[in-house]
Amino acid sequence: MVCTEDHECLSNECTDGFCCDVACAGECEACAAALSGGTDGVCSFIPTGNDPENECGVGSHCNGAGVCLGGDGEPCAAGGECLSGNCADDVCCTTACNGPCESCVLLYTGVADGACAPVVAYEDPDGECALGSSCDGANTCKKNDGQLCGGAGECITGQCVDGVCCDQICGGTCRSCLGADTGGLDGDCAYASFGLDPDTECGAGLRCDGSGVFKNLDGQGGGDDSKCLSDNCAY
Repeated sequence: MVCTEDHECLSNECTDGFCCDVACAGECEACAAALSGGTDGVCSFIPTGNDPENECGVGSHCNGAGVCLGGDGEPCAAGGECLSGNCADDVCCTTACNGPCESCVLLYTGVADGACAPVVAYEDPDGECALGSSCDGANTCKKNDGQLCGGAGECITGQCVDGVCCDQICGGTCRSCLGADTGGLDGDCAYASFGLDPDTECGAGLRCDGSGVFKNLDGQGGGDDSKCLSDNCAY
């Protein structure tokens, strides 16, 4: 029965515009079908994920059992504080999110707080990976650039070049991923240093010029200055 005052009702309880079977004054409960999805006049819990009377506050919702709990992405200390039942990385999360190299915070995944996703490449927020390794962006720990490797599958980049994990394919002549060959850092593909031929690709009497080109050593046939490592061609 519709009402506006308690005294209009046999139960002496007028709640949400209806004579109600009980007081129905608890958190996340209502006596109107429009709010609870139940029956007018019968006090019922508001369904999970809803908060039609704004009792829960920003970021929280009713859990279907008369309690306000945090939605995905809201701060938490335990799963019992969350609508999903999962608290990961100090936020309410869609899932338990406890697999290798996955997180529930934007800082480590690039995805909104509260959504479990793979940790971005080269990060390891939970210290799950071995020394010299990090997450690869696909839920697996793999070796960082510059670490020794025996195959491409060991490296975050998928590139094992000159025996180390390399930042790129590093093909072409007079290029290397070893600091000893380039003067740079292991794992950074660069031109082989002047006068070297680390992969023995230049041929007899030729060496790299430091810019990715091999040129003639002194005493070799040149043709013009540009063909000589010394930039001097004399007959």
